[in-house]
Amino acid sequence: MDEQGVDYLGCNVELTLPEDTLVGRYNAHTGFPVKQYLENENYAPTCALLVRREVFEEVGFFDARLISGGDREFGERVHEAGYDQGYAEDAVVYHPARTRFESLAKKNFRVGRGFCQKQRYYPERYGTPGIPPRPSGSGNDDEEGDELSLATRLAFAFLSFAMLTCRGLGYYYEFLFGEERDDIPAPTS
Repeated sequence: MDEQGVDYLGCNVELTLPEDTLVGRYNAHTGFPVKQYLENENYAPTCALLVRREVFEEVGFFDARLISGGDREFGERVHEAGYDQGYAEDAVVYHPARTRFESLAKKNFRVGRGFCQKQRYYPERYGTPGIPPRPSGSGNDDEEGDELSLATRLAFAFLSFAMLTCRGLGYYYEFLFGEERDDIPAPTS
């Protein structure tokens, strides 16, 4: 990380397809736009993150109360503390794409729950519980320049709607049935 002069470094994530399915291609297409996350939301997902020890010592660790979204919450604290964040395009992490609908739906349900939890614990940053945040990010541009067929675009649109629905269901599940976790301390900063 010294050559970048940063304390918090996001890496390029390339999703691999262990099995060629429509869901897998969708997940690979929408994947992890880490550079966009860093530029617009000041965080990198944990699968592609390097952090100096000193950062943890000052801002604290990930918030263990969060079922999802702890990487974003942590990245925002790092940014607010004034640490330099960077992106290393040439440092590549390979991550398997989710190839089954159930797996991707479960992830999105968990992400929805995490949105609500972040609002519960950090309303000053994420808003009031009961009003879900607007979705952020768009899919990656097709890096090879290949145009997606109309049928693939329609299938991806359906999957996008289905995953947004799963996030919404997770959000309202957490809103209605989730409990504040007093048994786990919040990170210190």
